[in-house]
Amino acid sequence: MSLSNPTVKNPCTKFITFKGDKGIFEWYDKEEEKKTQLRLPCFFIVLDQLSTITGFHEGSNSGIYANEIHSLAKEELKVKSFKGNVSIVGKYTDIKGSIKEVGGKFTKSIYAMLFMKEENGSYSTELVNFQLCGSSFASWMNLKFDANSHCVGIEEDMLKESKGAIKYFMPVFKRYAMNKEVIAKVLPDAIKQDEELQQFFKDRKSQVMEEASEAHIPIHEEEETANEVLHRTNYEQDKHHAYGNPTIKAGDIQTDAPPPSVPEPEREEVDDDLPF
Repeated sequence: MSLSNPTVKNPCTKFITFKGDKGIFEWYDKEEEKKTQLRLPCFFIVLDQLSTITGFHEGSNSGIYANEIHSLAKEELKVKSFKGNVSIVGKYTDIKGSIKEVGGKFTKSIYAMLFMKEENGSYSTELVNFQLCGSSFASWMNLKFDANSHCVGIEEDMLKESKGAIKYFMPVFKRYAMNKEVIAKVLPDAIKQDEELQQFFKDRKSQVMEEASEAHIPIHEEEETANEVLHRTNYEQDKHHAYGNPTIKAGDIQTDAPPPSVPEPEREEVDDDLPF
């Protein structure tokens, strides 16, 4: 891009991933030039959820990445490897087999605002991104919440699981009702940060369209349906149908995550109280 129209910058301060073999969340600290473990328990308000692909391509010995999309039904994923040996384009249901063959994994990209209560009673906040795949995505699928009335916590203790000889951890996500204090002191900041985030999405989309136009690549725009808007804000209604069984990665071995042996009966869930 030009000097007057620079590349848009993601407003997140941390990009957090989960290590299933170690049972930790971590992020890369650019200033310290090292990976740093996320302190648990932590609490956050979900701002938006997108879908992408991550993984590792053994053939080129490089990571796999893709664009982020809101709609699996209408938007295409553009999956590549950092060394240029992988190039897969299409809607997820059409290319998921090819993605798995090269080492790619379906990943949920969760944009959220972390918040923490300080000793003086004020709250510190920051905009972060969680990249959830494998066991962390499987755990996220089991969480039911309303982004407008719940915040989410990650418990300090992890679930220990195994499939054959593979042993791995699953994080525990828990929903909490936003109490009056959080609504008054934290929610306004979350709304402000979400406005900044949505502007970033718009700017990024405009930049992609501009680059495609310069390269003479046709772009087909379709208006979102009401159902897709619901999917974009809370994907509960079709996640199992669209995503299928997630994968887990423990050590260097990747396998299908085992489905629950006995479905749990529907029951009314009770919100937990925040510990502050």
